[in-house]
Amino acid sequence: MLTKYSRIKKEGGNNCEKKTQLISLIILLALGISPANADRNQTSQNLLINASVELVQESENTHQNKKNKSSEGDFGYENPINGPDKWGELDPDFQLCSNGMEQSPIDIKPMEVIPADLPDVRYFYQPTSVHIVNNGHNTLQGTYDSGSFITIDGDEREYDLQQFHFHSVSEHTLAFGAHFNIEMHLVHTSIDGEVVVVTLLIRQGEENQALKEIWDNMPKNIGQEVFLPAESSFNAMDALPSDRRSYRYRGSFTTPPCTEGVRWIILREPIEMSAEQIEKYRNITQHVCCSNNNRPTQPLNGRQVYFDTVDNSDF
Repeated sequence: MLTKYSRIKKEGGNNCEKKTQLISLIILLALGISPANADRNQTSQNLLINASVELVQESENTHQNKKNKSSEGDFGYENPINGPDKWGELDPDFQLCSNGMEQSPIDIKPMEVIPADLPDVRYFYQPTSVHIVNNGHNTLQGTYDSGSFITIDGDEREYDLQQFHFHSVSEHTLAFGAHFNIEMHLVHTSIDGEVVVVTLLIRQGEENQALKEIWDNMPKNIGQEVFLPAESSFNAMDALPSDRRSYRYRGSFTTPPCTEGVRWIILREPIEMSAEQIEKYRNITQHVCCSNNNRPTQPLNGRQVYFDTVDNSDF
C-alpha cells in the first residue's frame, strides 16, 4: 500500500543521461571529433554516434520499464539497488522500512489467529467518479469522491475512503506463503490522521463486474491519467464480498516510508476476477514496473492477529 499515494514515478533518469553522454564522448574522441564542436542532438551527426546513443537509450528505457529506477528516494520492487531490502537506505524518512517492528504485509496463519467477536465494521460507500493514475509503483490508483466512509463500533470516528490501489501478486499471504492473484487496498483516514486499510484478496474466477469499468479504462503508461465521471457508477460497496468477516492486526504502510500504526482489516472471503482481467493488470505492471509489485511479508514480532467470528455483511 502506498503512502504519498499520488507520487508519480519520474520518467527518464540521471543514470541513463550520464551513460549516454559518456558513450557519446568516447565515440566522438575515437572519431577525432571535438566535443566542443559536436552537437549530439542534431540529426546531421554521424550515423554511428546516433545509432550508439539511440541504442543506449533504448536499452535503458527497456530496463526502466521492467525494473524500478534506482535514483535516490525512488523505491522499486526487483532492482537490487532500490528493492524492498534496500528501502530503508534510500531516504532517511524510510528507516522504518528496515528497523520497524510492526511492519506489513504479513503471512496470516489461520490456525494461529485469535478468534473473537470483534467490533463491527460498517460500510457507507457511495457511487463515485474516479480519477485513475498509473503511478509506476502500484500501477493503478484511483481517488474516491468525498462522502464514502466506514465506522467501527466503539470508535466514534468516521474513516473516509480516500483512494484504492492494487498489488500483484497479493502482499498478504495465507497459510505459509500462499499468494492470491491480486490484492486491493481501500485506504481510509480519519480527521485526526488515523489510517484503516480494508483489503480485498482477489483470485481467478468470474469476470469482476464491479471493477469492469475501471479495468476497461486502465491507463497503460506511467503518469497517464483517466477520469471516469459519476455516471460510470463505480461503487466500492459492489466490490465487497458477501461474507465480511475479517482478519485484523496493527501494521504499517507496505511502501515507503512504511509508517506504522495502520489498522488492517483483511476480508477473509476472496473476490474474483477473470483470467483476462488478471492478465491485463499484470501486463501493465510488467510494462511500467516489474513482474510483481508486492512487498515481501514481514515478521510479526509478537503481534497478535485476530479473526472476526461474526459476519456483519448486513452493514
